[in-house]
Amino acid sequence: MSNVLDWSERKITDRRFMPNEHGQPYPANFKAELAIVYKRFFRLYAHIYYSHFKQLEDAGVERHLNHSFKHFVYFVRRFELVEESELAPLQSLIDAWKIPSREVLIEMASEP
Repeated sequence: MSNVLDWSERKITDRRFMPNEHGQPYPANFKAELAIVYKRFFRLYAHIYYSHFKQLEDAGVERHLNHSFKHFVYFVRRFELVEESELAPLQSLIDAWKIPSREVLIEMASEP
């Protein structure tokens, strides 16, 4: 887990990938590379849910994990950062929370 977090920190602080100057262009492959970061984050969530949920429950912090993961799913669906097929390991959880599909989220965002 720490390897993924270290790698993602290096990635998003790399100014060639994530420029911080106004008007500086993002690389042509920005969305594809960002999708890799989010796919790896999803795998961390899956690992936590499958391997560590009981410990989080015992500590009384599972609500924080659930809250964070719900926001994560809304975000990656809305901006098409993780393929739906990649979400399969936690699909039953996503379905139980009735998180809207990508199409519905996009439609909701375009309403006045």
